[in-house]
Amino acid sequence: MSFKEFLIKNVMNSFFISVTFICIGIAAVGSVFEPETRFSYAGFLAPILFGLAASLPSLVMFSRHELTMREMMLRKLLHLLLLELTINGILFLTGALKSVSVTISLAVTILIIDIAVNLVMYINDLRCAESINRGIRKIQSEDDM
Repeated sequence: MSFKEFLIKNVMNSFFISVTFICIGIAAVGSVFEPETRFSYAGFLAPILFGLAASLPSLVMFSRHELTMREMMLRKLLHLLLLELTINGILFLTGALKSVSVTISLAVTILIIDIAVNLVMYINDLRCAESINRGIRKIQSEDDM
């Protein structure tokens, strides 16, 4: 897979799925810790900016060759670590991390969002693979006739 294909297939999909789950995460954590806070229209940009920041660590997953299971798991772990550092670093620099409980809640939320994004992408890839396999079986059965 070329780098351009990787950006389009993996990073862009990750971005859009992440933005969706980030909106849910902001609503959930915000409702618990700051339920009286209201957003302006500029607040709608936060999930998009965090989605962009969350997509950058995805670049560690790029490889020109197929990764072994061990390499894939190490890269996934590195991705999660970079993701936590990136998002929590941004939140720390902006002063959004006001207490240890908020920091832990956000770290857990980031973990849950990362798991959800990977699950959605896995299900999508599984559906694509099944569709391709059905097409191959159909072609093979036509050749047998």
